[in-house]
Amino acid sequence: MRKNFPISLCHFVLCFLVFFTQKIYANCDESLKKAEQAYNDGRLAEIKTIITDDCINEFSQEDKIQARYIQVLASLYLNEKEDATTFMLSLLKINPEYVCTPTTPIEFVKFYETFKVRPTFIVGFQVGGNTSQIEGLKSFSLDNNITNKGNFAGRFGYQIGLQFAIPIAKKLEFYTEVNYKSVSYQFNNQLFDYVTLKFVETQTLLEVPLMLKYNFFDNYNFQKDRKHFINRLSPYFMLGVTGAYLLGSNAIVTRIDAPAGEGSTPISLESPSTSVANMRNPYNYYASAGLGIDYKKGRSMLTFGVRYNHSFAPTVNNENRYNNQEFIFKYAYIDNDILWHNISFSIGYAYPFYKARVKKIK
Repeated sequence: MRKNFPISLCHFVLCFLVFFTQKIYANCDESLKKAEQAYNDGRLAEIKTIITDDCINEFSQEDKIQARYIQVLASLYLNEKEDATTFMLSLLKINPEYVCTPTTPIEFVKFYETFKVRPTFIVGFQVGGNTSQIEGLKSFSLDNNITNKGNFAGRFGYQIGLQFAIPIAKKLEFYTEVNYKSVSYQFNNQLFDYVTLKFVETQTLLEVPLMLKYNFFDNYNFQKDRKHFINRLSPYFMLGVTGAYLLGSNAIVTRIDAPAGEGSTPISLESPSTSVANMRNPYNYYASAGLGIDYKKGRSMLTFGVRYNHSFAPTVNNENRYNNQEFIFKYAYIDNDILWHNISFSIGYAYPFYKARVKKIK
């Protein structure tokens, strides 16, 4: 009998807790209706005791907002501003983008307008593609580098990264990203009247822009009617600088010799993918400009953007230009001095984090 006593006691305690919890939940389900009835009957002082914080935690999102709404109104009518402020801050924490309706009591609307609700920061991610634009500064060649300068062609690359923004004014944000980026270009040239040369380089970069973003409309005007598609759109442009660190750079050189004589078979040589990172400057910096459009639905946003990065740092390291002797003597290739610009396009997702606060009285 004594051996079974602890088991029976545990079973009793467990049953009691289950019963007690269910009773609390049942009371919570009824508390909102009781509070609404008390409000309609004018029994405002009772609302605090009807809706407890424990019940608030068990409510659905919609019921939490309704409960805090009633508590704010009751506190305002009872002239308990401190409690009304507490309840309003709680409501705006649950739903920072709360919207007053035409039927909202004027006392609530006026009180709501004494609060400032703006994002403290915005985070997101993005993916996209890019194409390179190469500006030749000085040509180097085993042939006449004045007449045989060759030509550059951009190739497609990609980028993926995180975005972070801090609003600093109504339509102005400090904006930055951390991107992993792959860029590529191709160089073609004819040497000695019989050699066709193709050089393809692909770089991977860690890229960090620091920019100011100007939104043409206020993305956080919650009273704006966003039912129509056009009202969810907000164009923007941005200006700033970008720094990039070289993670890796690989190149493939193809040389095709066309021997003299009719019917001669061209001879083709292609190098393996070779690291040329030690022949490149590890840092690059750009002037950056972009434009795009944000699509806001609910709390989050989809972002679409195009950006141009204009480089000011030469790509090739002058001191190491001749390091790869095989490129020079086997494939007849020498690096040119270039500036590596690029245009990128991206699609992203952004989510704001809010902290409501009482406006300062001027």
